Amino acid sequence: MTALFRHREKRTKEEKGKQLKQKNMTKKIFLLLILFAALYSNIAAQTYSGGSGTESDPYLISSKADMIALATAVNGGTTYSGKYFLLTADISGITTCVGYQNQFSGTFDGNGHELDINNASGVFGTLSEATVKNLGVKGTVTNTTGTYAGGICSISDYSTITNCYNLANVTLSGSYFIYVGGICGSASGGSISYCYNLGNISGTGSSVPFVGGICG
Repeated sequence: MTALFRHREKRTKEEKGKQLKQKNMTKKIFLLLILFAALYSNIAAQTYSGGSGTESDPYLISSKADMIALATAVNGGTTYSGKYFLLTADISGITTCVGYQNQFSGTFDGNGHELDINNASGVFGTLSEATVKNLGVKGTVTNTTGTYAGGICSISDYSTITNCYNLANVTLSGSYFIYVGGICGSASGGSISYCYNLGNISGTGSSVPFVGGICG
């Protein structure tokens, strides 16, 4: 009887030991996950030239690499809703479009600087509940397959565009409905204010073209 009791006691201690090891392992895994998340967050915050994306400490856009990083993130599904960006320099040679496949929903302050672009949609593809301000655009926007094109953006949904200008030549060709403008191709809701266009805007090959200096 005593031997049986000792055997059970030994077995109970072994089980408790295993449970303790499992708990310790779970804690270690949890801590590693927290560390990885913090590291990933830090890397993400350092993707641009500085800033943390808040209104008081916006992400800083100072190079073509920063614009490529922004386009890659947004086109990959990051909307940046509630995040802020500040352009710190004139940038040329931009061939990417921010939000060509998805929407940008953050705030982009051009800070009086100018972007020189050469793409098919504009600086932004789709703005959704976003704000773009104090931004100048020059260069060329040429689209031969799409429906929308503009200097600042192709589509603006419930967004605010203010104190911006376009010097880029914007050309869109299509077979039926097309929307092309100096500031944006098409806008639904939101507002466009204190903006102007000096670029050549044209829509060709369409039976129903919507072409405008500010918006199509």
